[in-house]
Amino acid sequence: MQEQINFTRGPEIIFARGKTGSIGSILKSRKINRALIFTDRGIIEAGIIETVKNSLSEKNLDYYIFAEIETNPLKSVIKKGVEVAQELEPDIFIAVGGGSVLDTAKAVAVYYSNPDLNILEQQGELDDNYNRFPVITIPTTAGTGSEVTSWAVITDPEIPEKVSIGGYCLTRCLAIIDPEMTLTLPSKLTLWTGMDAFIHALEAYLSNNSNEYLNRISYIAMEYVVNNLPIVIKDSSNIYAREKMLLASYLAGWAMQNAGLGLVHGMSHQVGAFYHHHHGLLNAILLPYVVKYNYPVCKEKMDNINKLFIKNSKNNDDKTLTDSIFTFYNSLDLKIELSIKKDDIHIMSEMAVNNVNSETNPRIPDLEDVKKIYSRAFKVEN
Repeated sequence: MQEQINFTRGPEIIFARGKTGSIGSILKSRKINRALIFTDRGIIEAGIIETVKNSLSEKNLDYYIFAEIETNPLKSVIKKGVEVAQELEPDIFIAVGGGSVLDTAKAVAVYYSNPDLNILEQQGELDDNYNRFPVITIPTTAGTGSEVTSWAVITDPEIPEKVSIGGYCLTRCLAIIDPEMTLTLPSKLTLWTGMDAFIHALEAYLSNNSNEYLNRISYIAMEYVVNNLPIVIKDSSNIYAREKMLLASYLAGWAMQNAGLGLVHGMSHQVGAFYHHHHGLLNAILLPYVVKYNYPVCKEKMDNINKLFIKNSKNNDDKTLTDSIFTFYNSLDLKIELSIKKDDIHIMSEMAVNNVNSETNPRIPDLEDVKKIYSRAFKVEN
């Protein structure tokens, strides 16, 4: 008999090509007149934001754009976003972008609607009694799954550390998942965010908090990435493959929301806070080494994952999952060499062991083992 399964509450989902162009009508039907749009300079320069702006203008809706968001958003950016919202008093936030943009909008919503809550003073999951402000998320990458999760990851440079906050108060009112919004995503970001989606699904699948249903969802998400990421890297205009990648990101996001993640994220968050590299790239670098570390406690599941790679290749039946991951990287021309300082390894390892994501890792992380993984995955400099 299946054990008790609890699922978290999520947003309303619209998954359809071209649906972003209906954002104005959606807001009008909900009697919303003033929106604050969160995005970044890259989205503006690529012209992606025009679809949203035009739709709002057609319905005579007021909007303001906050575009001061960069990769690994800082605590200071959240504070500035709250100040802008307090000045403009919008009815809703619209987040258009990748994970950093979506996380920023969700975090600003919490602190804007709960003014007595100091920014990043509390970490982890917040109580359900906090106010919830409406946010619409529109992802432009297929990777983070942030459009459907009730978590945000913000960098506090004073520690430095990536701090996770979550809870029902971070749940969006609507996610518009539109494959057309990912068509202009550069190859490098397509690759890094695509690997992020794969690792979300893999870690949810291996999580000590997973179950039969989440395992199936996670496995489908991984299969979609393995089969479609190589396609979109070679042909960015392939809308069918883009659609499958977005579906993988969504499914992986929903799975990790309910099952949790693992040591890959527990470790990558520290490197991201210290060195400010792209989150998806850091996850990809750490993945094969963490897989090898976890293998003794979840052999059957990892062998199942390996089948996704083996069925698409020839003469590699003897390859381990770690081998298959490296082969996959080579086929995608994924460069995985970055440097870290020797003096940072100990403190990053301590943070990684105590990180919320490491709590659901299938193997309880040992400090010395984590230090060795950092040393193997990265080029260590004095």
